[in-house]
Amino acid sequence: MTIIKVSIQHNAQKIDYDLNRDEPLQTIIVNLCQRFNAIGDTSSFCLQLDSTKHYLEDHDLPNTSFPIAAGSLIYLKQKPPFAASNALQALQDPNIAVKKKVIFELKVLLKDEAFAREFLNQNGVAQLATVIFDATGNTLAYALSALQEAMGYGFGWDSLASDFVNKVMTLIDQSNINVCKSALEIMNLLIENPTIGFKTLEAGFIALNSRSPYQNLVALLGSTDLNIQLRTLTLINRMISHTERDEYNNLVDLLDEAGINNILKKNIGSSDSEVKKQMFIYQRNRLKALLQLREIPYQRENKEHEDLLMRFWKAVFPNTILESRVSEQWKLIGFQGTDPATDFRGMGVLGLSNLLYFAEAYPDQFRKIVQVQAERKERDYPVAVAGINITQMLFDVLKISNDTTTFGSPTMVLFDHPKAFEEIYCTSLKVLDNTWDEMNASYMDFPRVIAAVKKLVSDVIASNPASLDQFNRAALWSGPKQPLAQKSAEEEEETAEPEPIKKLKAQIKQEMLDLVKQQKVSFLLQGAWFKVYKPKAKQPPFVYCKLADNQSEFYLGASANADTVPSDLQTVKLSECAEIVTGDKLQCSTNKRKYLHKMRKLQLFLFQYSQKIPIKRLTL
Repeated sequence: MTIIKVSIQHNAQKIDYDLNRDEPLQTIIVNLCQRFNAIGDTSSFCLQLDSTKHYLEDHDLPNTSFPIAAGSLIYLKQKPPFAASNALQALQDPNIAVKKKVIFELKVLLKDEAFAREFLNQNGVAQLATVIFDATGNTLAYALSALQEAMGYGFGWDSLASDFVNKVMTLIDQSNINVCKSALEIMNLLIENPTIGFKTLEAGFIALNSRSPYQNLVALLGSTDLNIQLRTLTLINRMISHTERDEYNNLVDLLDEAGINNILKKNIGSSDSEVKKQMFIYQRNRLKALLQLREIPYQRENKEHEDLLMRFWKAVFPNTILESRVSEQWKLIGFQGTDPATDFRGMGVLGLSNLLYFAEAYPDQFRKIVQVQAERKERDYPVAVAGINITQMLFDVLKISNDTTTFGSPTMVLFDHPKAFEEIYCTSLKVLDNTWDEMNASYMDFPRVIAAVKKLVSDVIASNPASLDQFNRAALWSGPKQPLAQKSAEEEEETAEPEPIKKLKAQIKQEMLDLVKQQKVSFLLQGAWFKVYKPKAKQPPFVYCKLADNQSEFYLGASANADTVPSDLQTVKLSECAEIVTGDKLQCSTNKRKYLHKMRKLQLFLFQYSQKIPIKRLTL
């Protein structure tokens, strides 16, 4: 005879019991029912192991390999079919106290999968839905919580009526936080059901408030309860992900009107990792429209595409008639050929959409950029092609892709404007235009300029500016004027910088300095001549300068012409001339002061070289 000491629990009572594995299971159950004074037919009762939730069967006890450890907790309870039937009867009981009791118990009961399946198979979800229509307060909260638990099994609730769906939507306005949480979670389940889905929820929201359907939903994002924030944003993300293109545009427009960006922007500092993850998903969902546009190839046969192109022409040249669809006139805007359609191959309709946004949102600025290109002549760049490249660049910088498995941190600036991407695009194209001038670039420098702009925009985005205004100031920064401390006349003479250097430093970005620094070093390693500014009588008109191979010192010498290397070269160590290559403030030791004048002329030469002015045009 095998005896195991265990604990048996029925309802709130618990006893110690010597379980005889050689005794028939039904005999044990009858004995326990008597000891607990259990109400009901003993044949409707069963034993369930707490550790595994397994319901004991007749063959389990005699099987010595079936694990029942000493000290195990075993429940004496009704078999799932009987328990489910009794619960459903109680839900229909006219006695409010009986109904409340079973509602409070249901959430725990439904955690048992065997019970839940019986409950669902007996139309339990519909019965719970009926109760929810009339329940209030905590009873409503528990009924919703039980329904949420039941729906989690994924079946038995496909036929929920639309009036019940609308009822749940009204519950998100409840002041009872538990009611609101459960209603949101049920809506998250409803959106995933193919027979209910987005269209049913959309119709419900519109029925509740046709003017601003999602106002109440968006307002919940400002809740102080993190669970409500999380469930609301999860629901919004699921709604967006279940829309088609036209539905998507309408949904995001209504969310914008409800002020979703401002609320999310305030929540971006949330300490909850799941909230941050959902904010990132929201941004990714919002950017998916850009992916869709990029994947639509521009087609001349598509009237919608052609209309966008004609709008673009009129936005840039409102008073100029386009002589023909295929025309040399397109090159005035910066297309490579006579048919713009060929330039949109890389970014599809999105490339045109971004150009059109800039031209219509900031017409004066865009027209000025186009006009200046005509004046540059040999140094112009193709504006339209540059714009398409900027679109591609921003896809890389903002990591826009179809990847839905990778998560990151939300970008604050994207919450600052409904068209944040397009606004960043406009600023980036202006940065490119400024950089083109600063680098004195020509057409062959286009890849290098794009690389510099990408580096700058990437760095600014990485700093996570709080607003588009901050992004614009950082990207288009012209350099603050720092007040200088009072210095002696001698110090002023030693450290004063030529005006061109000051102007360069006020305009150029550090990234640009890094780029031109490499140019300068390479040039100076070969040696160069430059004219002396107002040479004195009998003074050679040129100064020869060469950077040593170890890049730690300069060789300087006077030269009668610009092709002869002087035999008498003097050495100046770089350690005694701080950052002279980048044009920063020159500092020379006292014993090298005699070279100060030459060093300043060298600075000016380097400045002019960074602007790529041919040597023959240098006048120092």
